[in-house]
Amino acid sequence: MVRALETLDHLPELPARRAYSGHGPAIEDPKVAIDAARRRYEKWLEEPEKACWHACKRIFAYALMIYGGLAKSAVCPYLLRCPWFQDFTRHGFGVEPEPFVEPFLPR
Repeated sequence: MVRALETLDHLPELPARRAYSGHGPAIEDPKVAIDAARRRYEKWLEEPEKACWHACKRIFAYALMIYGGLAKSAVCPYLLRCPWFQDFTRHGFGVEPEPFVEPFLPR
């Protein structure tokens, strides 16, 4: 997060009027987008668990897109065999993976 914030410090020096992030529409006001990113990263530094939630949701969403979805019965076994899920639950949330599956999944 600190490195990301350092990068954001340099972006306003660029004479950009429009930016492209690699996903989503063109960014018509880079300064507004940079300020929003700065606020998000600063919040994550203050509350690292929020960064973990964000990362887990994104990784899982991309996995669902790659696999074309998963049957409800396959979700728990899938998560429990994913190293990213094991690492985030243990090191980001301080719990073991199996009991974290239920609170992780949307209702």
